[in-house]
Order: sequence, then structure tokens, then C-alpha cells
Amino acid sequence: MTKEEILKQAQAEGKTSRDERDVAIQERAFSIGMVAGMTLCLLLMVVKMFCNQPHQDVYAVICSINCAQYLYKWTRYHTRNYLVYSLIWGLLTVILLVAYLMQIL
Repeated sequence: MTKEEILKQAQAEGKTSRDERDVAIQERAFSIGMVAGMTLCLLLMVVKMFCNQPHQDVYAVICSINCAQYLYKWTRYHTRNYLVYSLIWGLLTVILLVAYLMQIL
């Protein structure tokens, strides 16, 4: 292989691969977004409790977030624990949604 071929191959790989900085930024953004979402859910839950409204819908949102996270991890790592956790969180989401719907209907 010549120098030019090696350089072209490295440049082509550099365009498609993400460097560690980009990955770290994405992970940090995801973490900050999760904290913000959970904080908002907590605030909404407290407001609903004080207004004497059913609040299982907020719990269902939190459970669905956790379900999606574990399901994604399972698709990447294929670890049985992640699948079990996602199924548990998913089942909890359905139970809480049904409880909420039963209260409002």
C-alpha cells in the first residue's frame, strides 16, 4: 500500500467514525436531558398530589423512560438482565397507565 492509499483510507474512516469527544458530548447531553425530564415529572407529580388529581400518569412516564433505556441497552449488549429489566419497567408502565385510566374514566 502506498502512502496515498493509506491516507485516503484513513480519511474515509474518519468521516464515518465518531471520535471519543462526540460520544462523550452525546452521553452528557443524554444524561442532562434525563435529569431535566425526571425533575419535571417530579414537579408535575407534586402539583397533581396537591390538586388532588391522579398522578399515576407521571409514574408511567418515568417507567416508560426506564423501559426504553434498558430495551436499547439490551439491543446493543444482548444481556438477559437488560431484557428482564425492560420487561419489568414496561409491565409497570402498562399497570400504571391502566390505573390512571381507571381513575379518570
